[in-house]
Amino acid sequence: MNSTPQAGKFAEPGRTYTAPEISEFFRVGTETVWRKCRNREWPHMRIGRHYRFSAENISEIQQLLAPQPVSRAPRSRKRQPL
Repeated sequence: MNSTPQAGKFAEPGRTYTAPEISEFFRVGTETVWRKCRNREWPHMRIGRHYRFSAENISEIQQLLAPQPVSRAPRSRKRQPL
């Protein structure tokens, strides 16, 4: 089951969203949103000293947060000597 909510609430074209709105959407703290923006880990816009997010930014963040497949090295079937 995907724990990330759908972006229907955030699909309004031309509207920007604040860090507290994004923190509620992704169920993280506002400080986390600010830190991710400050470290340039999440796409965002700056308006003065405020972080703002477009619907496109939210979509990109969802892709960044999507689970990535884990690749494992093939296990050797050869038994190790005792």
